[in-house]
Amino acid sequence: MTINAELYGVVSEHVLDVPILETDDLVLSMQLLDFEPGVAIMHCEVKNWSLRKYKGFIDIWVEVLAALEDKGIRHLLTVTKEEDDKNKRFAEMFGFTFKGILVDDNTTEEYAIYELETKIDGS
Repeated sequence: MTINAELYGVVSEHVLDVPILETDDLVLSMQLLDFEPGVAIMHCEVKNWSLRKYKGFIDIWVEVLAALEDKGIRHLLTVTKEEDDKNKRFAEMFGFTFKGILVDDNTTEEYAIYELETKIDGS
């Protein structure tokens, strides 16, 4: 699946940035899409990371997903540069699955799109 970058341009003009969590190790935020209720684009800035921190963050991530689901956010997207294998693996570590490539028509740069449903209880 290839997604036209013009759509992402529309997305970037119609969003509300919402901080979720900020620690010494990472900043987690999302963008709510005003034209697509229940969908958010997730952003994570990692400052310090290790296996121990990952294990500690899993419980926090489950709480974040439950809180988002309670607020009606059921579909999460994240975007990373196609060649950035480290960020792609990071998204997959938290349950995101690859859905396609976004191509910037101006630069021809490719971005990998990942998605996650927030239904953590299987419902």
